[in-house]
This record gives sequence, C-alpha cells and structure tokens, in this order.
Amino acid sequence: MHPMSYAVVWRENGGSAHAAGLDLRLNEIHLSGAPTGPDAERTLPYTELREVFFERGAPLVGRAGPRLVFVFDGRRRLEITSLDGVGALHEIATQVEGARGKTAA
Repeated sequence: MHPMSYAVVWRENGGSAHAAGLDLRLNEIHLSGAPTGPDAERTLPYTELREVFFERGAPLVGRAGPRLVFVFDGRRRLEITSLDGVGALHEIATQVEGARGKTAA
C-alpha cells in the first residue's frame, strides 16, 4: 500500500473533535492535526482494528453527513468525517479493509 493522506475531522470515544491529516500507512492509521498536543495525534495499528462501518449522527464540528467508524481493541471507537467529500470516506474504508487483509495474512 502506498501512503495515502486525507483531510478529516475525527473524534475518539465521543471526546473532542480534531481537524487532522489522516495517513494510511502500511501497518497503521496515523492521525495528526489541530489543536496540537498529545490528544491530537493517534497511531492505530490495523492489527487492533475489529470493525469498520458507516453511520449517520450528530455532526462532528458542523460536518453533517455520513461518518466512518473504526472500532479497535478495548472498545476504542474512532469516528471520522472527510473534508475531501463523501467519496474519500469510501476510499478510506476500501484502503483500510485491503490493508487489514494483508496484515492478517
């Protein structure tokens, strides 16, 4: 997998929302952005990812529409919405599912 980057808004476990860059790397999802600090950066290995699905709900910082949800070990829940459009969410989901399959093999 070639590293791919997306502009997103993300929230973990219902906490504060962060505008960030989401990088899909060979073995992990990496998020970094604003506001800066230890709470604004995450590295999440594909090996810990248990579920990937779409849902609708209250907007993340004014970004209404579908969001992509990742559930990791320990019930860690990460919700993202794309600043690049809905098509980017589908692309992220496809890339992550493909990477998960390669990691599990």
